Amino acid sequence: MEAREGRTRPIRPCQQRRMANLLEKSEEMTSCLIVDDSEAVRRVVRGMLESLDVSVEEAPSGAQALAVCKAKAPSAVVLDGRSADRAALDFLRDLRAQEGIDQPAVLFCPLEGESQQVREALDLGANEVLVRPFDRDLLRSKLTLAGVLQSH
Repeated sequence: MEAREGRTRPIRPCQQRRMANLLEKSEEMTSCLIVDDSEAVRRVVRGMLESLDVSVEEAPSGAQALAVCKAKAPSAVVLDGRSADRAALDFLRDLRAQEGIDQPAVLFCPLEGESQQVREALDLGANEVLVRPFDRDLLRSKLTLAGVLQSH
């Protein structure tokens, strides 16, 4: 069991598979998909990830992100939750419903002060919450906690 924000949550099967895949793919380059409608944000996050030796794909929408996940099976997804509609949560629900694909770790970036949105994202299968603004070290820490990067 793992503790997250004062709650104890069981490790989901998709998280167990993610950890097993990490061990199997330890010699392959880690990949991450950035899902954000802002090109500027994607560019900044891309720079942080590339400095961590992570290959990067980008998608400005949930529909495009789902297609990338099916085609390229990224190790992780940095998911923007700032949209006023439920697009991010809908993408997360659709992603976790996919069978036959490697499920990536999802780092959810919520709207500021949206605790209900965070709870729902965690219930839908987000692995970690990444509150903005964040820096490279916090991003690395969250990717390590999610089992995507190995701790140094």
